[in-house]
Amino acid sequence: MADSRAAIKKTKKLYDEVLELLLERDRMTYFDSKALQLRYNEATEGLSLKLQRLQIDMIKLQYVLAAVQEGTDRGEAERRADEELLQDELFYEMQRQLKNPRDLLSEDECEELDEIYSELLTILNPDLNPCQTLDTASLFISASSAYEYCRKDDLRAILDEARKFKTPDYEAMSDSEHAQRQKDLKTARGQIRTMIEEIEDEFPFDKEEILDDEDELAAEKERLLKSVETVGDMIETCRRMLEEA
Repeated sequence: MADSRAAIKKTKKLYDEVLELLLERDRMTYFDSKALQLRYNEATEGLSLKLQRLQIDMIKLQYVLAAVQEGTDRGEAERRADEELLQDELFYEMQRQLKNPRDLLSEDECEELDEIYSELLTILNPDLNPCQTLDTASLFISASSAYEYCRKDDLRAILDEARKFKTPDYEAMSDSEHAQRQKDLKTARGQIRTMIEEIEDEFPFDKEEILDDEDELAAEKERLLKSVETVGDMIETCRRMLEEA
């Protein structure tokens, strides 16, 4: 009996660790990186956002120019460019407005949002609940989207639906089932930690150092200004080539 209680305790401890890591990962993905990008754009006097928008224009112009050079009508090429580029994940992410919906919520509302999402994770996330079905997977995708855009009412509705599904009953598990569950949770814990490290590498969290150093910030503004001028020149070249095509 003592061994069973120890197994339950160990499984629950691993479960809680994975849950906390999942929350950390999603906060970083949906909110922290965006908040830092907003601070960075403000500190660089809008140059960061201006560069992104110019890069979007450049991508579209290059696409249109290539199509026109192959004989496609310019109007048709521009229409296709809009359709094709909207399917491109990188372009779509660049195109999104730099807004952090969490900034519109009070501290209490943010806490409530996290609590609802945390409970949803315990039911719907496959790392925490191995008894996944197509229904729970679909709900999990909807929950992640609602969390990203801070739609509390949608999250509550999803939670009401998710509560109909059963979560693992650790008290009823055999020792062998606990051993397997612990193994699965340890694997998930390692994978999520790796994801968090990748997020830290992908998103410019090192920009915090730039924002806290006046000399670094001045150098960053100069770098961005040169990039804006370079991309601007490339856009003008593309436009001239389009007129001549």
